[in-house]
Amino acid sequence: MINYYGVSNDGTHVVSTNLRDINDNLRVDHFFRRVRQDTHEKYYSYKYIPIDKDDNYAALKVGDFELTDIGPERGTSKTSRSLTIFEHRTGKHHEITSTVPSIDFVIQEVLPLLQKLNELGSWERYEQSFEVEQLRRDNKSLTDEVNRLRKKIEEGAK
Repeated sequence: MINYYGVSNDGTHVVSTNLRDINDNLRVDHFFRRVRQDTHEKYYSYKYIPIDKDDNYAALKVGDFELTDIGPERGTSKTSRSLTIFEHRTGKHHEITSTVPSIDFVIQEVLPLLQKLNELGSWERYEQSFEVEQLRRDNKSLTDEVNRLRKKIEEGAK
């Protein structure tokens, strides 16, 4: 069975077995087709395909960043899937793994990621933002330790 999903930029979504029903929803910004893929005798997974309102493949794009591939779900108890993001400015593909189930991965991971990448302007800056955040945490931890030791020294000098 094929299901169609309509996802809005505000995080809401609608689902239907009929794409026309979703097209009638004015709040939809992105469309996806979910197809079942058999993986084993007892298990199956789904693959989500970004489409346009006419059911043709249409990559999800924000600025210079485009979700070009969504791998099929993997796993039975904890779902994961690979996502490929293409950066038009550099011509590079970047792969990440999503562990959010169902269409929620688009709402919770893909759209925020594409928006953040567009805001920062490059994948490299995106990666550097994590390094900067880690350095801030390290700096705070070291500052706290210095203050603790100063206080200990001051108490010992009295």
